[in-house]
Amino acid sequence: MTDSMQPAEHISDVLIIGSGAAGLTLALKLADSDSSIHIDVLSKGPESEGSTSHAQGGIAAVRDTLKDNDSIESHVQDTLIAGAGLCDEAADDLRRLSPGADSLTLFHPIYGHFGERIPREEACSSLGIDPGKKTLLFFGLIREYKGLDILLRAFPNLDSSYQLVVAGEPYGSFDRYQEIIDSSGCADRIHLFTHYIKDSEVKTYFSATDLVVLPYRSATQSGINAIAYHFETPMVVTDTGGLRHSVGDAGTGLVASRPEPECLLEEIARYFSDPDLRERCKAAIKAEKERLSWKSFARQLAEYSIKL
Repeated sequence: MTDSMQPAEHISDVLIIGSGAAGLTLALKLADSDSSIHIDVLSKGPESEGSTSHAQGGIAAVRDTLKDNDSIESHVQDTLIAGAGLCDEAADDLRRLSPGADSLTLFHPIYGHFGERIPREEACSSLGIDPGKKTLLFFGLIREYKGLDILLRAFPNLDSSYQLVVAGEPYGSFDRYQEIIDSSGCADRIHLFTHYIKDSEVKTYFSATDLVVLPYRSATQSGINAIAYHFETPMVVTDTGGLRHSVGDAGTGLVASRPEPECLLEEIARYFSDPDLRERCKAAIKAEKERLSWKSFARQLAEYSIKL
């Protein structure tokens, strides 16, 4: 081998093999933790040949909008085309391609792999919280658009009969949230479990909870409301994306008009002040849980296939 054919020496502190969503996420987290290390990602080919940048139901990001002609709107359209029962655009596309074609839209069933509820006292004991307080739950990956800071600013206005459980891994620094908690005057009633929550642990958090709060600034849908349905736990959500339809219109919870502390407070107080409302929400969840069951999904699909 001649000198011109010798491979160039390249030294990495960390070499990540694979440029999928998992590899790229690891690269970003390592870079955030230590900016001095040199990280390389080894891909099987040009980035244009991979699928990570195509919003296929996993992690998607808007790249350089000028260079790559990418945009938030294009990702929204990708999501709408994917459908998952959250809109009728896929069916509309089918009808445009084949006028008169029959179609059926079914919502994805609720997963049941989290297990069943356990006794409230057992769940609260496991978490080290007071079973006698009204328990609010913020659950899931902590990101800016999910509005945890809005809930934290609202919470001090609730009396000492309330406690808040925050369960989920922060996507970045938790410092700004911790500052709000430290200055709230009620940090002793805010219980933090800011780590990855295993599937086997999910039932403990929901079994200890009276009301799930989704104070989202923006969203299309949320997987958290499906988990809340499984554990038959009512919700307070904000009026963004499809949350009003999936929660408010279904009667399974209440909808705050804006993602602001006072709006959340109004709906939380309304929920706990009206026993009849609480029972109606729980009854509606039971009905939705049946409608979105795998049994119901299979029955409707079988009935539809017979007609074809």
